[in-house]
Amino acid sequence: MKEKELSANDKRRRTTLRKKSIEELVNIILRKDDVERRLNKSVDTFKKLQVTNEKGIETLKDSLDKSEEIQSN
Repeated sequence: MKEKELSANDKRRRTTLRKKSIEELVNIILRKDDVERRLNKSVDTFKKLQVTNEKGIETLKDSLDKSEEIQSN
């Protein structure tokens, strides 16, 4: 990217990152990777919970239907 195409925030970030040592930059990348991994785990957990809840709802619906059937007989 050419310098003039960068926004003010991008220029500031670029300048800030240039001042950091390689070790600091590696730590930033590792932290970002850890955060992304945790977020992905959270999303997976919430998806599993949603599936579990949906199965529970289906079970309750089936139980209710059977109960109504028994009562009508």
